[in-house]
Amino acid sequence: MDNQNDHDTQVSPGGDVTVVEEAVVGPSADFSVGADEPAPVPLSASMADYALDQDCAAGITETVQCTVSIAKPKKQEFVSPCPDSGARMTCYIMTDDESGEHYVLHPKLMDEFADECRKMVLVPYKLVDGSVRLWPVGLPDETGNWNTWHKSAHVIAGKYAGKWVRVIAVRGIGAYKAQEPASRPQAPDWSDVDIAGLYDDVLRASAIDNEDHPFLKKLRGADF
Repeated sequence: MDNQNDHDTQVSPGGDVTVVEEAVVGPSADFSVGADEPAPVPLSASMADYALDQDCAAGITETVQCTVSIAKPKKQEFVSPCPDSGARMTCYIMTDDESGEHYVLHPKLMDEFADECRKMVLVPYKLVDGSVRLWPVGLPDETGNWNTWHKSAHVIAGKYAGKWVRVIAVRGIGAYKAQEPASRPQAPDWSDVDIAGLYDDVLRASAIDNEDHPFLKKLRGADF
């Protein structure tokens, strides 16, 4: 593999690629607030309820076990972000600090829990075994400030869309770095993934659409 430095990476002697700028080449990487939105995948009824640029309809009442999780990539696994930027969904995410579980908050509940949620982009990514997860990547806040962890995740998700990469947290710089594989593995095939069905599965298990949800009761102290 050729080690070429460009404007947003640095290559160490060990072969690690470190993101140093926020600029991303290519439309698939551009999901910042205010950017032109790509043509999205067709939204199912449940996706449309939670996507922030859609009208809200009836909430989800059924809860089943989910086969797709909302989780950032682990540092020792190679992942490949979906190359279709239209497969990404912007929504409000709440996180249980005790369990680490992520929830998708219905916009109608955002005002009460504004301090507990964050506007994020869910980026589908594949693992080597073919399984799929959703990577929650934070967006700039209302003042335009952008957490460096989220900014570097944004860059990596765009720069390595359709490619394989390890996403490694570097505490010293407060950001993620990207490491490419030593070999040249084939890009994963996404034609077998039903994106709308994937989000339906996640929302059935992780959506919060009413005030009686156990996690909201926990935050209110209603279960003392």
